[in-house]
Amino acid sequence: MAGVVCEDAALIERDVVRTDRIASTMKDRTKYKLANPGPSKRAPLLSRLLRAVSIVDDMGYCQGMNYVADIILEATNNHEKESFCIMLYALRSRHLSCLYETKLPILSLYMDVFEYHLRDRKPILAGKLKSEGFLVPYYAIEWFTTCFTLYVPQPLTKCIFEMWLGGMDNVFIRVGIAIMELLEEPLMRLTLEELLQSFRQLVRFSWNWMAGRSNKCQLLALRRVAWLQLPVLSEKIPRMCVRV
Repeated sequence: MAGVVCEDAALIERDVVRTDRIASTMKDRTKYKLANPGPSKRAPLLSRLLRAVSIVDDMGYCQGMNYVADIILEATNNHEKESFCIMLYALRSRHLSCLYETKLPILSLYMDVFEYHLRDRKPILAGKLKSEGFLVPYYAIEWFTTCFTLYVPQPLTKCIFEMWLGGMDNVFIRVGIAIMELLEEPLMRLTLEELLQSFRQLVRFSWNWMAGRSNKCQLLALRRVAWLQLPVLSEKIPRMCVRV
């Protein structure tokens, strides 16, 4: 794609720096601050991958793609061609591109589906969060557009990606519901101010705690996601949204 102008080049370069800084200290998802300001060897690979993806099909670039592309590069040992193919498959065949549309209509519907299942499975928790004013978009937008890469340890992130790319339906909704079920007790005690300040850290701590325990704990967490039974979704929700 040499010679093709990438209209999103400036935004990509800015986000690559941000991704590189976070990823360098989040491989075990136990820290969230910059420890080493120097660029990693993966930064130029990530930049080239995002530029190429943004040009194909005039798809463009949207924030969130950077974290997805970074974990794919990690999983392929920085193999650019393989990562490019996987990223295109995710965007085209696993409908990831729907979550990055300019006006985000599918993302809005996707959050509606998540909220429906949260109310169905955890009505008291859902009512508590709503009464506090802690609405689903406050946390779910980042969940879904980054595919949870900023919220769970890397081994679990890769397992989530394997289930998703392998064709399992509703994976991100399953993960989101599993997180809310796991954190129901502490979430019920928090005020809106505490939720806004501590929700990210609370989610990371819960998964890091399990990751630090044993493989059995991690397998139980994944089983909770994989076997979560979801009822038939509304016909008003596009099938591409349901299958993301």
